[in-house]
Amino acid sequence: MNLGRLWPLTSKNSNPRPRSKWAETATRIMQEVTLCLASLTPPQTHLTQQPPGNGSPIIFKKAICPVTLKFEDVDYKIKSKSRGFLNKSKSEEKTILKGVTGTVLPGEILAMLGP
Repeated sequence: MNLGRLWPLTSKNSNPRPRSKWAETATRIMQEVTLCLASLTPPQTHLTQQPPGNGSPIIFKKAICPVTLKFEDVDYKIKSKSRGFLNKSKSEEKTILKGVTGTVLPGEILAMLGP
């Protein structure tokens, strides 16, 4: 699945951007995850017991509906304003993430950071 480009969230004062292919794909993924989670009722989890003697807690929760997320070639760019010659404002595009590909497995948390 190619998630393509990402963009910054819009503020209350700005107009929302038109939905891109990436936004539609992300929305579909979130809907599927939401449907999966909605089928669970809060204490409905699988409980397993850890063998005694290793000092670990004995109860672990397992996801009933695990999700694996794969992303390919993700770019994230922002527009920044800077002051140029004679205090004139100019806008330039800065790439924060370029060509990032990866997979997030069930139980993992991922954060992507740029420079």
